[in-house]
This record gives sequence, structure tokens and C-alpha cells, in this order.
Amino acid sequence: METKEIEDLFERLAKQYGVSPEESKPIFTLLVKTTLKYRDMLIARGEKPLTVEETRAALDELLHVMDKKSFSPNISPRIHELVQLWHDEVKLFVYN
Repeated sequence: METKEIEDLFERLAKQYGVSPEESKPIFTLLVKTTLKYRDMLIARGEKPLTVEETRAALDELLHVMDKKSFSPNISPRIHELVQLWHDEVKLFVYN
């Protein structure tokens, strides 16, 4: 995924949940930056970047983890890894 695709995906998510861009900007900026870092990590490991579909699935999983406090069974390792990175970054953002 390219940077613009990632930003567009997060903007659509904000609209879907009725969150204004001003309210969501700090957290979505954090999620976008973390996603881009993860993309670069995958490339450095010789793996393909996440697809739009994988990133959407990761967003769904992040919401699940925040609600249920556990990961869904049978998610892909790539999605699990990204969601864990997001979760860790969000915790740091909220508690610092």
C-alpha cells in the first residue's frame, strides 16, 4: 500500500464512525505512521507490503482487540503483528 492509500483508508474509517477529521487526526496520524513503518519492515524482510484488504482486516481486528481484550483466533501472522504494533503505539499515546 502506498501512503495515500493508507491515509484514504483511515479517513474513510473516521467518516464511517462519524468522527470529525480534527478529532481523529492525532490517532489516525499515529496509525498511519505505524502502518508505514510496518510496511517498510515487511519490505526489509523481503515480504510484500500488506494489501488494502489486509489493512482493513487489521483495522477490524484492532477494534475487536480493543473491545474483547484478545485476538481473534486464526488471524494471519501479518495482521496480528500490525495490530500488536498499533495496540502498543495507541497505549503509549494514551498513557503518555
